[in-house]
Amino acid sequence: MKIVVGMDLDDRQKKDFCEAAAGHEIVFVGQGKLTLENAGDADFVIGNPPVSLVPELGKLKVLQLNSAGVNNYLEVMKELRMKQQLKAAAGGGEAAGKTACLCNANGAYSLTISEHMLAMLLALIKKLYMYRDFQNESTWGDLGKWGGSTVSSIYGARILVLGLGDIGLRFARAVKALGAYVIGVKRTMSEKPDYVDELYTIDDLDEVLPTADMVAMVLPETPQTRGIISAGRIAAMKPGAFIVNEGRGSAIDQDALVEALNSGHLGGAALDVTSPEPLPSDSPLWKAKNCFITPHVGGGYTLPQTKIYILDIALRNLKAFLRGDELVNEINLEKGY
Repeated sequence: MKIVVGMDLDDRQKKDFCEAAAGHEIVFVGQGKLTLENAGDADFVIGNPPVSLVPELGKLKVLQLNSAGVNNYLEVMKELRMKQQLKAAAGGGEAAGKTACLCNANGAYSLTISEHMLAMLLALIKKLYMYRDFQNESTWGDLGKWGGSTVSSIYGARILVLGLGDIGLRFARAVKALGAYVIGVKRTMSEKPDYVDELYTIDDLDEVLPTADMVAMVLPETPQTRGIISAGRIAAMKPGAFIVNEGRGSAIDQDALVEALNSGHLGGAALDVTSPEPLPSDSPLWKAKNCFITPHVGGGYTLPQTKIYILDIALRNLKAFLRGDELVNEINLEKGY
């Protein structure tokens, strides 16, 4: 077996992977350096290769991404599987069913993104980012009154968490500790955690969305989530409500959001994701009233612990793969999660 690691590892981390892959070939190429030359004959790849490279990785059995998002890789992984299946059917030596699978780093980003969400929400409702603007202008001013309302509090607020995976659960736990009434909305029903006061599925979104003072979104991009916060749903939100999006920009109708912010229907929006990215300089979102934007920096390796979590997942899956055991975070290519 050949394992190629497309991440920057220190000597201790390389030693852990070498021990896990004892008896197999392992190559460390570094972050962003996966190519056809070094990975074309790999069985197990760790990292995010160029999307165009994936269909050429004919021997690939596992692609372990260092990202939680997978949407860019779904179609090319389907293409690779099809090639492998055709080769097997033609007697190419590959056993039926032994086609490439895709795994992500789900769970590694919950700490950094949930904290970024909380920071953005507090900055939004306390108007902290606006005071930064005042500081840059050497202005001493009081923003206690803004759009006819005072600052808001998490304590006692009804906060709807849309997308209750690892990140959403961690965020829900944090705001519950600060006194919020937490409403969770997820794809399928499951047992309700103690720190979630009410739990619903996406089918109930139209019923619960108008009751929320604040909406925190951490949805992946799938056909079902694109445009889920539509113009109609924005109009149905409680007047003065706040929205925070750390999932994917495509989940919100941005034109409707701009209109709702500028009209005062919504109290504010904090966005770490937009559509497209980077956000064009002429996008009206930049100048929308009470809109706070960060350039998709909630995740990544900005928090060093995140990389450690990613490597833990990759190492666990490498060991499982070599033993023939079940992998964690394997993606259903049809569903996209």
